[in-house]
Amino acid sequence: MKKIYAVFTVLVLFCCTVFVSVASVVNSDKEKVEIKKNLLYGDKSAAEGLEITTLNHMGYKLYWETDYTIGENSSPRTDFSLYPGSYQQERTKHEYTGVEITNGIEHGFDEKLPASKQEGIAKAYKELADSTGNGEAKDATVFLKDYYDYYPLSLWFDLPGTNWAGDTASSDSLKGEPYDGRYVLEKFREYFKIPVSESDKAYISVEKDKDGNVNSTYSDDTGCSVLRSVSAVAEKRNRCFFTFSNLNYTDGGYKTSEYFDTSLIPGGYGIYSFYYCGGKSAANTGILADKIETVYPLDKNTEVKHMSLNGDNTRLLLFTEEKQSLYLTVIDTDTMSKLQKIRLAGSPSAGIYEYDDFLVADTENSIAVVSVADGVYSLDFNIEKSYFPDDNYRYLYDIDSMDYKNGKLAVIGNKFEENSGYKVCDFIVFVYDKSGLLFCGVYDNSLDFDRENIYFNKDCYPADTNANKISWK
Repeated sequence: MKKIYAVFTVLVLFCCTVFVSVASVVNSDKEKVEIKKNLLYGDKSAAEGLEITTLNHMGYKLYWETDYTIGENSSPRTDFSLYPGSYQQERTKHEYTGVEITNGIEHGFDEKLPASKQEGIAKAYKELADSTGNGEAKDATVFLKDYYDYYPLSLWFDLPGTNWAGDTASSDSLKGEPYDGRYVLEKFREYFKIPVSESDKAYISVEKDKDGNVNSTYSDDTGCSVLRSVSAVAEKRNRCFFTFSNLNYTDGGYKTSEYFDTSLIPGGYGIYSFYYCGGKSAANTGILADKIETVYPLDKNTEVKHMSLNGDNTRLLLFTEEKQSLYLTVIDTDTMSKLQKIRLAGSPSAGIYEYDDFLVADTENSIAVVSVADGVYSLDFNIEKSYFPDDNYRYLYDIDSMDYKNGKLAVIGNKFEENSGYKVCDFIVFVYDKSGLLFCGVYDNSLDFDRENIYFNKDCYPADTNANKISWK
């Protein structure tokens, strides 16, 4: 036995030595990560001093974290990590979505129940099925107003300590006591009585087999309205702010000229809120549904595109479309009074990027930068996007990090390779100021060398999250 233990020990030591040796060889190559700059546009001095950290991996087992400072004679510094198993780096903090409200129109029916005992669209299906002969198919266009007085709202909550979806099916087994799902659903439906639009219609069809059993159904909701809700969660106050688009959208995503009838909502159309205390199930959602209130009125023609809160939850930031322009309204969350209103851009559609001391609105044709100091928001500039070198470099949706200092905005993101459909390790840096684009450069990363573009785990790729960071000194 002693000999066996001795041999086993030698083998373990040998394996460890081999592993360490392999790791050392691979680790010795870490300094070979090279960054090569390709200036595409502008003055290279505009990006001087920018500090960049880029994180890349191969098969989630080999990781290279490279620090690089833009400037003459700058050399990258790389930390290499080797993991025996697949390793996913730390994810970004979960952003709670709050509450999502939809119109709740559900399709399907109980074939065994008579139509008189079914409600809503289920009744329409049953009526159609009853009029369909054996071995036949039948369709109909039905107006929802004939089956609903108000939209039967469905709710989805994503809050600290609460993750619950509420609809008729999930609440049937509940008693309707405070905090349970049925109670919450009923309180929301009671507060938000929104009459069904006269124009809402759906196409439905039913097919029966030769024995008279329904073997298929089909529906098309393109002509129906869809509630589009927007939320912001004030985690430090256990409070959720939300609204929905007053302007009617169809199921196909197209705006109509109609508005939802909000006259029966206490306080009308606006920003609403409720408090929560955390819950674990539909039986105890932790949602204080008795505390729903309208906290900030909105004009009928105002459409909320995005909502968020500042770091200490003292300011509600409201991004709205008004007269085909994008506005930012800053609201005090204690008094729910308007503090500021700023026109950001002439285009209402924008990607919003928010940081502690600045935010960026990226529209189709412009970039607006707002600085934040002592709770005051100031539009520093709104510039037209550059068309140079081509359209692929005009948009910020692939950007994963920004920094703003002394009037200059720096942004970074990885290149996208159309052949493989993946982002690659090469990264792009832009610098803007109030005059427009100052600098655009592509930085070739040596980890992209000899790319196979066949199997994901045989090439190097940017990390899934926090792939790049950029900051001014």
